[in-house]
This record gives sequence, C-alpha cells and structure tokens, in this order.
Amino acid sequence: MPAAGTCTEKEIREKRAFEWAFGKNTDGELSLGVTKNALVPAYAIGLKDISTRQIACSSRHTILISSQGSLFTSGSKLHGKLGKNADTRALTKFKHLSKLSQHKVRQIACNDYTTLCLLEDASVLQLGGSSNHEPRVIPALAGM
Repeated sequence: MPAAGTCTEKEIREKRAFEWAFGKNTDGELSLGVTKNALVPAYAIGLKDISTRQIACSSRHTILISSQGSLFTSGSKLHGKLGKNADTRALTKFKHLSKLSQHKVRQIACNDYTTLCLLEDASVLQLGGSSNHEPRVIPALAGM
C-alpha cells in the first residue's frame, strides 16, 4: 500500500498492492489491527476475498473501492472522512461502509481531511470536510 496517492486497478492486480503494508501507522491507516508503525511488510486486515479496483490514501487514512463499487476504509475517523461517526478515534482494519452501499463508486481521491468519491451518475460523494461530519452528495454538474 503506498504511503500517499493512488494505485490503479492494473497495478493492484499485477503487484497485489492491497495485501501488504508497512510504514507510519499512527491511526491504523495500514489496516494492520494496531496503531503501531510497521518496519517490515505485514498483511493488511479486512480484505480477505475482496477484489479491489482502486486504493487512495492520505497521511492518516486509506480508502478502497471493491470491484463491485463498495467502499472500505481504515485509519483516522476525525472530520468524518471515513463516513462514520466519531465514536472511536480510528479504524485499525478495513471496514465496509455499508451505510453508503446504495452508492456505486467509480473513482476515489482523498486528502488529510476529506474523501471524495465520483459516483456512476457523475455526482460526487463527500466524506468529511463539513461541520457536521455527515456524508453529502454534490450533484453532477451536467452541461458545464
């Protein structure tokens, strides 16, 4: 898993990039089940039998899209960027965002405070970056 940035579906298939992670893991962003830094590659938790299309990450969280368009997240939950209430500080292993399963996601991007998901209808789902930390859909800008 990269420290920051994205992997394409081809890179994921060829390198199986989603299975192993190492490096800074302050908030569980590596999905290793702990918040301890990993000096050597370790197996990421929560992706067994999940076919992955894209991975994106910031310095404190990781999000991925399954081949079916479902979202899985790990890492810091501050600012609502994982689409969950802030009942705990972090997710230390990948978790399916089942509350958002009605959305079919085509592409993802994130920064330290926000996750953006391009949906099949060309609208954008924003996770985090708002005062109430609730996911919101930004309508497609058709004709612009």
